[in-house]
Amino acid sequence: MSSGADSDALDVRTIRHASRIAHEPVDGVTPAPALTIYQGSTTGAAPGTRVVVADGTAAAVDIRHVECTCCALAARCGTDQYDRLAATVGGQISWGSGAAAADVQIARSGISALTLTGSLTVTGALAAAGVGAVTCAYKTADETVTNSAALQDDDALALAVAASSTYVLDGLVIYSAATAADAQFAVTGPSGASCAWSAHGLSSSAASTSGSILSAASTIGDAGALTVGGVAAGTKVTAHVRGLVTVAATAGTLTLRWAQASADASDIVVYAGSYLVLRRVA
Repeated sequence: MSSGADSDALDVRTIRHASRIAHEPVDGVTPAPALTIYQGSTTGAAPGTRVVVADGTAAAVDIRHVECTCCALAARCGTDQYDRLAATVGGQISWGSGAAAADVQIARSGISALTLTGSLTVTGALAAAGVGAVTCAYKTADETVTNSAALQDDDALALAVAASSTYVLDGLVIYSAATAADAQFAVTGPSGASCAWSAHGLSSSAASTSGSILSAASTIGDAGALTVGGVAAGTKVTAHVRGLVTVAATAGTLTLRWAQASADASDIVVYAGSYLVLRRVA
């Protein structure tokens, strides 16, 4: 905005909320404001009147309309009939095309609560830490144990859990084991945590990929390990792990542990593609 003659007049059609109009710096010096417009008024002049500014020039500012809509920010472009962007002091932000009323809105809907009206597309990673958060661990390489019935942590199947939280556990373990060795799985977690879970898979008496199914429920810790059947070294079968994990005051890591059920010179392998998923529900 320039100071001086009428040819530099500013025609202000709509001013929303408190605004301040001032001359641009001249030779690096910013002069006093030509006019200060306060919410709902023009320094005492009513909308529709011409205002004499600080330098005494009449009609340098022509006020056509002044209103307060509790809008902290509004933006239009060209011939827009509606705001493309509007933010209110109440915590609401709206977006639109400018040709019609706003069609996407984010608003504060309560204490620590945000509501989106419209759809959301995420092109990057989406992370959440509270209720509804989903985390996943999966194996990208096979892992082998030979001649050992001592439970050991899986190299990849472990997930962080927060203090004072509850999770639904779901997972699929792809494994192979000799009939004489079978396989055992356990779930461990931080101090005070509990887990009601099951490894739904072939029973230890199975001699082929079809047969009786284990459906026993168990608890957290090595003492709650469940044995599922092996068919033959190198023959892949699956165990579906499901449960509800309740974490007490101590955060930590939920880990899948496994070994042969009976030590045998053959290999037990847990294969790439096995996974665990935790969905936080409380």
